Amino acid sequence: MYCLDDTIYAQASPQDSTRTIIRISGPDAIRICQGLVCDAQVRPVRHVRTAQLAIGQDLKIDCRVYVFPEGQSYTGQAQVELHLEVGPFAIEQVSGLLAKAGARPAQPGEFTARAFLLGRMNLAEAEAVNQLISASNSIQQRTALDLIRYAGGVRPDGELLEILSILEAGMDFAEEDIGPLPRAQLIHRLQDLINLLSEILRSSTQQEGLGRLASVGLAGLPNAGKSTLFNTLCHANSMVSPIPGTTTDILEAILDLEGQRCILFDSPGLDSSNSLIDWLAYQAAIETLHRADAIIFCVDVSRPDYQQDLQIHSQIGPGQVIYVATKADLLDDAALQEGVLVLNRLFDATFIPVSALTDRNIQILRRAIQQVIAPIGSSIDPSAHRIAISERMRHALGSAIDSLTDAQRMLQDGSDELAAMCIRSAYCALTASQTQIDEKVLQTIFSRFCIGK
Repeated sequence: MYCLDDTIYAQASPQDSTRTIIRISGPDAIRICQGLVCDAQVRPVRHVRTAQLAIGQDLKIDCRVYVFPEGQSYTGQAQVELHLEVGPFAIEQVSGLLAKAGARPAQPGEFTARAFLLGRMNLAEAEAVNQLISASNSIQQRTALDLIRYAGGVRPDGELLEILSILEAGMDFAEEDIGPLPRAQLIHRLQDLINLLSEILRSSTQQEGLGRLASVGLAGLPNAGKSTLFNTLCHANSMVSPIPGTTTDILEAILDLEGQRCILFDSPGLDSSNSLIDWLAYQAAIETLHRADAIIFCVDVSRPDYQQDLQIHSQIGPGQVIYVATKADLLDDAALQEGVLVLNRLFDATFIPVSALTDRNIQILRRAIQQVIAPIGSSIDPSAHRIAISERMRHALGSAIDSLTDAQRMLQDGSDELAAMCIRSAYCALTASQTQIDEKVLQTIFSRFCIGK
């Protein structure tokens, strides 16, 4: 699937960033970049330098060159990063020169895959990196960081190696004077690990459930102020007009809230009484609103009556509804208060009077949206600090707990070899790797015990 002998490159910065980072990693990374840099040496030691890249006979561009030698980079292989502040044309030129020099474009996720395959991170850390990259709100970002902290900080796999080294040292080097096997202590340490893994399982939530963004739709009659409200909430610039029916398509944008994001969409006004086009737009709006997780029902509070609003209210379907009295800026305070009281009575609901032009109560509306969508995209309580794990890791944690429980029982029965097998099984479940475990155990043994001297 992946060839570790290839040198790969990719853009490692967002497309809209003012600075472009091109990452090159592989056996020939330093040699390839040395061929691009003018009047400077790219040495195989960790360093940063300012240089120029020659991308044409008469064209040079400034850049910062970051060099990470083998064993000190993200992937574990030699790696160079080129930091550029240039346009798309120059970036294409640099990419072409890298390809011409022998590097190839990286596949999606290949840098992290190399880090995993070369032992720079375990599978749990790789999953955490993926979750952090794809996090769509601050809760996801925090749980991803928690997962990285679990995967790379607490390190139950390291504790397992310690226990396994003590156990196997007692079996393999019985003739050496290393003292009696601390059986009770090992059982206690295994129990601490079981408790830790069980707590992670108990307090975790499904990673897969974090990826979905809730959808919220604006509904109401034509010219009810939906598009202006859409623009204000999302900082968008969709067409706004006093002429009814200006919006004929479903418009959508990401709405950023405190700690969360959702998809907000603006639908055509719910009026099917005119042309075929109006009827088609009405049908599209109804279908889209029925699929929404929540609806912001907009009523122009400045209208002389609300009979049409009452007629379409039944069309928006069941579900969470936020009631908004729009165009509050068109009425004085007394008339606005009276209009809102009438709306509350007619719809048996509580309306929020808003003005998209003056931002009146916009923050109150944003908080109302956040309160409605909080349990939709994720069941996570922001104060609960729960760890999000994948189904693979959930299964691995369960397998490790079972193996460690068996190891405890084997130690109590005096079956040290079977206990060691169970601990090895738990280690492999947590790290998703069965390679190099013997080497790691021996390294741990000889670092702890001066066997043989």
